[in-house]
This record gives sequence, structure tokens and C-alpha cells, in this order.
Amino acid sequence: MTTIAKKIGGPRALILAVAAGGALAYKGGEVGVKAVVRTSRSIRRTLDARAEAAAKSRVYRVAEDADAGGGLTLRTGDEFRVLARDDDAILIEIVGSTKNPWYVSGELLAAISDFTLHGEQA
Repeated sequence: MTTIAKKIGGPRALILAVAAGGALAYKGGEVGVKAVVRTSRSIRRTLDARAEAAAKSRVYRVAEDADAGGGLTLRTGDEFRVLARDDDAILIEIVGSTKNPWYVSGELLAAISDFTLHGEQA
């Protein structure tokens, strides 16, 4: 301690340097934590808004059984929501299923359910 104090100009300068370093570390940590909290709140709001929008989106009903590929078999009476679409590729959520989401052909959905390919956009 005495060697360091001599190098920086005495014990008073050492105390001030330690205090300034501590204040800088404290303030830096505070700013970092606030940024993380702000970002996580923003992400949470976005996810909540998406979940709410999905819950309010229209529910379509399957009228006949079909193999949609990729391990998905749609059965008569199944209900689904459209989450996103890009031309003929439709991202759906099967209501009540834990294995979501699924990409399905829009033409297939239009053929087996009350979904219309050129109707309501998600």
C-alpha cells in the first residue's frame, strides 16, 4: 500500500483513487443493470403483444383428415390459428397442441378447412 501511495502522490491521492474507482464500478454496474431490465421489459411487452394477437386471431376448423407432412396429421374437428404466411407457406398453431408451430401448404389448408388462401391475412 505504501509503495502504491508513493507512486500516485501520497495516501490522500490513494484514497481518492480507490473511491473514484469504486464509484465508477458502482455507476457502471447500475447503468448496465438498468439497460438489461429495460431490454427485458421491452422483449416481454413484445412477446405479450404477440401472444395476445395470436389469442385474438381467427380460429379455423378442419373439415376432413389430411396428412400435412413433416409428422403433422390434421384430423376432422381440429382447430388452428394462422400465425404468419408467406405466399403458400402458412405457419399455423394447432389449438390445444403442445407441438407448435407447423408450416403447412396454404392450398392444403384451403382444401380441408374453412381457411381461404386469398382471404384474411395474418
